[in-house]
Amino acid sequence: MSPDKILFSETGGFVLEVLPKNIDVIKSIFSNYSLDIFDIGSTGGESIEINGITDIYVNETKKAWTNGLREKL
Repeated sequence: MSPDKILFSETGGFVLEVLPKNIDVIKSIFSNYSLDIFDIGSTGGESIEINGITDIYVNETKKAWTNGLREKL
């Protein structure tokens, strides 16, 4: 599945933050239940980078999420 479809598909899903040392356990659990799992990026720092698809600054997205509707009205 292409990265944009993984990020923006209408299918419900979950985003998990997993320590690198635990990723094999998580993959095994998902595999046992025949569930797909995708590594879409990492957390930390001042920005959100999703496998080279996007690099978003956390402060900017927080402001947009918190004040977006208020600013449009």
